Amino acid sequence: MNTYHDISSRERFEYTLRHFIDTLQLLTVHPAEQVRCNGNYNTAYELLWDLAAGRAMIDEPACYLPPDVCESIGRLTGDLARLPFENQAGRQGDAEERLSANLTDMLQPCWAPIRVQARELLDALTPAMLINQVYFDAH
Repeated sequence: MNTYHDISSRERFEYTLRHFIDTLQLLTVHPAEQVRCNGNYNTAYELLWDLAAGRAMIDEPACYLPPDVCESIGRLTGDLARLPFENQAGRQGDAEERLSANLTDMLQPCWAPIRVQARELLDALTPAMLINQVYFDAH
């Protein structure tokens, strides 16, 4: 089985980009849909964790994103790190209580500017999405 370090920089970059894009797309939908897609997992934490990979992605030697897009990713990951995550509890309780708590978390106003950034970043990533799709179509 291959590990992260056994694959090429290009492959690491393309897989990370694909996951980053998927997570950005999830961030742009209604919070109830975000929670539904994440099930009983802590939605806020999952989004923060998955988008944090953007920092490593832009440092990957095979990264072909333009500097302004890399700067936007850096801003987004920095803004995510400043969210009041300690108030987003990860929740105990039964499944229904966790889903309700996750929705409450994702409806917090602090997520609104993050969602705007995600939409703008998806627009800026359109050329990279095409390259990424060609990469996966060929592999």
